[in-house]
Amino acid sequence: MVQTNNPNNNEVQSFIQMLQNYESVFPDALLMHIMHRSGVSKPSAAAARTLGIAAQKFVSDIINDALALTELREDAKGGITNRETFILTQDLVKEVLSHREIFADSFH
Repeated sequence: MVQTNNPNNNEVQSFIQMLQNYESVFPDALLMHIMHRSGVSKPSAAAARTLGIAAQKFVSDIINDALALTELREDAKGGITNRETFILTQDLVKEVLSHREIFADSFH
């Protein structure tokens, strides 16, 4: 690995160090398996954890958008938005994904 005094390189090194202490909701073994099945011959732990962070962020954003959409619909109906629980349906997830131009016909 080439070492330089580039500030961006220092940021990357700092990020990689931080990854060692971070636990994703997706286990490292699962992420390594997915990367291996996708054609990455020898995925590093840092790459797997980075994938985990990105996947976790993506799922979190989808869920947050679905919740916001549900609350907006409840407000439009004049319903109570202080409910503790909402139901996450496939149709709602499909709608949120379509706003991001991701079209899913079915879930497996």
